Parts: sequence; structure tokens; C-alpha cells
Amino acid sequence: MKVLLFNGSPHKNGCTYTALTEIAKTLQEEGIESEIYQIGTEPISACRGCYACKKIGRCVINDKVNEFVEYAKNFDGFIFGSPVHFASASAGITAFLDRAFFVAFQSKQGYIFQHKPGAAVVSARRSGTTFALDQINKYFSISQMPVISGRYWNMVHGTTPEEVKQDLEGMQNMRILARNMAWHLRCQEAGTAAGIPIPEDETVTFTNFIKKDDYKTKNLVVYFSRIGEQYNVGEIFKGNTAIVAELIADKTGADLYEIQVENDNYPDKYAPLLEYTKEEKQRNARPELIGNVPNFEHYENIFLGYPNWWGDMPMPVHTFLDTYNFDGKKIFHFCTHEGSGGVVKDGFDIYGHIAQYQPDEADKQIGEWLKTLPI
Repeated sequence: MKVLLFNGSPHKNGCTYTALTEIAKTLQEEGIESEIYQIGTEPISACRGCYACKKIGRCVINDKVNEFVEYAKNFDGFIFGSPVHFASASAGITAFLDRAFFVAFQSKQGYIFQHKPGAAVVSARRSGTTFALDQINKYFSISQMPVISGRYWNMVHGTTPEEVKQDLEGMQNMRILARNMAWHLRCQEAGTAAGIPIPEDETVTFTNFIKKDDYKTKNLVVYFSRIGEQYNVGEIFKGNTAIVAELIADKTGADLYEIQVENDNYPDKYAPLLEYTKEEKQRNARPELIGNVPNFEHYENIFLGYPNWWGDMPMPVHTFLDTYNFDGKKIFHFCTHEGSGGVVKDGFDIYGHIAQYQPDEADKQIGEWLKTLPI
């Protein structure tokens, strides 16, 4: 069994490191391996909220976060340490963990952290520690991770490593925390050996706090979009159709809903994608979709967008159309393409490269189209 000790301080051998080394020493005495992972001093970008990780299984920002998510698979428990900055965890560890845990969840790699024990440790000169601890602990509670505690809140005080070592109670608590972590890991190991299964999981259900009756909009933009290599557009991390959908929603005050496939095996590269979608179209497939549109019956105007695949709507869009009752609703189609034109007569079509690289022109074309609609 092995525990990853994450040093979220830019100082490699500072106060946070001092607390983590006390934990590492005690874990070793308990027969548990550990390793300190240093966040480093390079800037860590915040999450962009692009949701590309959901489709490509990694973050589009190429820094240490992707390295960490892959490396974390090798560990059975985690202890995240951070200095306290303005009564919060450091900006570096906050951006880092936001993205790491989001990638793990959105890319369906939640098992990286799920059911593995986690603990937070913070170091401070004086105060702000309990808020920082609570902040880090929230990553565990949203990821089905048992939270390991000591006999006091897991903090040490001091402005230098030497001062931290003088915090006898704080250092003692690091040792107690380490023993509790070791005990929990052994309990999990014993449970597994005894045939006790992990808790049964369920498909996540998302519930919005605002009821649809409270919304003023009667417009809904539904779209299917892809990232990856695109003909005449290049490698993209936000789909052409997704960009158009967001512009339409912004101009009409509509709600947005993305059509997502349950088993998304669409290739990222253009040539393999052509072959895959050709075969899918030939057998008239109806791929299973994820989720449902909340309160679909309340909408009157449906904007339906998609890329042109083999002169047709993508097969997941056909699944969507087969799923819902459109009686009494107006449907306005929009399509992105690279020269083959729109799929549906009287719909709106736009070049993908314009949507991707010419936002002003895309905005103009969309605005002109919307003025012609009876909404």
C-alpha cells in the first residue's frame, strides 16, 4: 500500500514539507510506503470550464495536472498539504486540484480517487487554517473518499521549518494522522480479502434548484458537437457547433443542452472519424444518449444544431429526435460544415472555420438568420 503526499507549497523544503515528512516517517514505521509529490513553481492555469476533458480524457492545458492524474492511479491514499494564503489554500493547489478532480470525474476516471482515503494538512504562521482545511476536504467529500483525521485539526504553525518542529502538538497530530491513515488502509485491505465489496455505485442524477416554471425563456438550444481534428479547421478543443450554439443561446436567452453519447467511441482524428460515422450511418444506428432534457415540455422553440456528417445529421441527433415529442414546438435547424452545405432545407448553415476563427462574422451571420425566424 502506498500513500501520495502532495506538497502544494512552492517551497520544496518549507513548512508544509516539514509536516508531510513527519507523516512520511510515521507511515514508514507503520509499514506503509509514501512519496512526496511537489507542485513546483511553474504557473498552474485555472480550469477553463471547456469540458473538453469529458471527451478526450485529459485536460487541454498541457501542464503537470495531466501527469498527476495519470500518476495518482498508482496510490491507495492521498494527503494534500498546503500553506495558508489569505485564509485559504494556496492558489497553486486550488487550481491544480480543481482541474485534477474535475478531469477524473468528467473523463469517467473517478476510480482514481473514489473510495480511497484522503486527508488535508495545512501550515500557517497564525490563522486561516480551518477554512483552508475545509476547502481541501471538499474535494474528498464530492469524490466518495473517506476523510482521515487526527486528534485535532490537521495543522502546523510556524514561519520556518525550524519553528514548525517546535509546534509539538501540531507535529504530534501529524503522526496520529499517519497512523489513522495506515489503520484505514489495512482495514480496507482486510475487507477486500474478506470479500466485502465496495459500495454499489449509481448513475449520477443532477437536479437544478430552479424550477423550469421559474424560467422566462421558452427557447432551448440543443446541439451535438465534436472536438479533435477537423477538416480545414485543424485540431480544436471546442466544437464548431458548440460555438454556434452558445452564440444562439446568448442572443435568444435560450437554455443550452448538449447531446452526449453514452459510449463515446468517436475517433479524435478526422480520417478514422469518417470511416466510423460512415459505418454508423449505413446501419442506421441509434447511439444511446446520456441524460434527458429537464422539463422539455415547457419549451416552445427548439434550435437543433449539429455538424454535417455524410450529408445527414449525426446519428446521435436522430436518437434525440426519436426520443422526444415535438408536437406544438417549432424546430430551427443549424449546421456546421466545410463546403458541403447545410443538411436540412431552410435551416442555417455556417462554415466551421468561420465559427472557430472569425467570431465577428459568425456573430453577424447568426444575427441575420435569427431576425428571419418567427420567434
